[in-house]
Amino acid sequence: MAGSSWKIKYGDGSTASGIVGTDNVNLGGLCVENQAIELASKLSSQFMKSAGDGLLGLAFGKINTVKPKGVTTPVENMVRLHMTRISESLI
Repeated sequence: MAGSSWKIKYGDGSTASGIVGTDNVNLGGLCVENQAIELASKLSSQFMKSAGDGLLGLAFGKINTVKPKGVTTPVENMVRLHMTRISESLI
């Protein structure tokens, strides 16, 4: 997503920032196509010491830090997809 960036500070003081891209996100049988994802280019030392290689944020858009314009989060899109599937099954 050209021109979009993000920066976050977590409760433990760790920080991360970077750019925004898109990818297909599969979780729990739901596939969100072209989901906005935050690609880290700067990480605080707390992340460099951990064994993990990424995070999946499961928050709602209210705390989204993408600028200049916020994006719909994976959770919001998964709820929308799930509700759409329920609606379609009732038809």
